[in-house]
Amino acid sequence: MPRQLQTDRWMFGSTLALCLVGAIMVFSASAVTARDQYGNGSHFLLRQLLWLAIGLGGMMAVMNLDYRKLRRPEFIFTALFGVLIMLAGVFILDKSHATHRWIRLGPGQPATLGTRQAGRDFLSCVVSRNAPPP
Repeated sequence: MPRQLQTDRWMFGSTLALCLVGAIMVFSASAVTARDQYGNGSHFLLRQLLWLAIGLGGMMAVMNLDYRKLRRPEFIFTALFGVLIMLAGVFILDKSHATHRWIRLGPGQPATLGTRQAGRDFLSCVVSRNAPPP
């Protein structure tokens, strides 16, 4: 009978602690600016906590996903195609921040977000296929 996999509690706890410390640092660095611009000193903290909750929800979903499904070429090439669509779509959309690098759907640049994720997916697929058997 196969062994039941368990979550690495230390890794989860350290990730959560780093995220919370980062949110506190965002608050300490931006409270005055947020109060002046938005009338609420915790405006950026609330946004950071919202994205933190979305990220933790995604992490919980991926923790329960069988990682072997992510190694299939259909997933890898679909992710790469999605990145190419985002990169091409940037030039069709209006300028933001005086440049075409941004999409106004959330934080981050699609070139940065997409290529990092697709690169990780592609490299992990290549490395896992070339790894010696256990």
